[in-house]
Amino acid sequence: MSTQDRLFLPFDGYEIPAVLTCPEHTDMPYPAVLMLHGFLSYKEGDGHLLARLADAFADNGIASLRIDFCSMGESRCDRMYYGMGQMLKETAFAFHWMQMAGKLDSSRLAILGHSLGAKAAFLSAGLEPKVLIGINGAYGHVALGDEKGCRAQGHTIVYTSDGRHELLYPRFFDELNAYADLSAARVFQGHAILCIGKEDPTVPPEYSRQMAASLPDAEVYEAEGANHTFNAKTADGTKVKELAAWLNSALDRCLK
Repeated sequence: MSTQDRLFLPFDGYEIPAVLTCPEHTDMPYPAVLMLHGFLSYKEGDGHLLARLADAFADNGIASLRIDFCSMGESRCDRMYYGMGQMLKETAFAFHWMQMAGKLDSSRLAILGHSLGAKAAFLSAGLEPKVLIGINGAYGHVALGDEKGCRAQGHTIVYTSDGRHELLYPRFFDELNAYADLSAARVFQGHAILCIGKEDPTVPPEYSRQMAASLPDAEVYEAEGANHTFNAKTADGTKVKELAAWLNSALDRCLK
């Protein structure tokens, strides 16, 4: 069982929408996970992947905070600012908020990201969470829209996997290129967890394997038959449940 609070964290002229999920009948302060969604997604995660993980963590006595990145979900930030630079600023703000929240244990915090959110998580290694978790992380080059056309006409339209049409501006590609170097993540002194859906058609699984190999303390979970969202967008919840159970076991070792 869990409790959920919808929050709007004041930040830089707008608010960061967030959901804080906490365990019931568990002593505070809780260990907690900051959850970062992927490209053109929102705080529930594609197929509600992050929301489902949040519930599973709460059942295991672990709280979580999941946020909408700039201009995504409920965020009223202008789409012109959508890019890795702003995402990293929002990640740092949310993480510092968690450190100050009395019901969360500032010494037992993790950052989890899915897809592009995983890249943001590992670029945030300098925040010094106890654990970094990447799920099918877009650590290397992934085609995320028509960059050439975007620069030529000042914007581009991206057709998302769930049927939406979304705008991107050149700033997104500028910052994606500016933050291509992940060397800062490779000096992370905490524990890293790389989760891989072996049938991911969106991001090459090898990116996560290479990231794990470059880190001093990393473990890898590979799931047969799992795609980019661990099949969260299908009626079969088996792979999400398996992922949640494995992560809960790892977090028991790392955060408790």
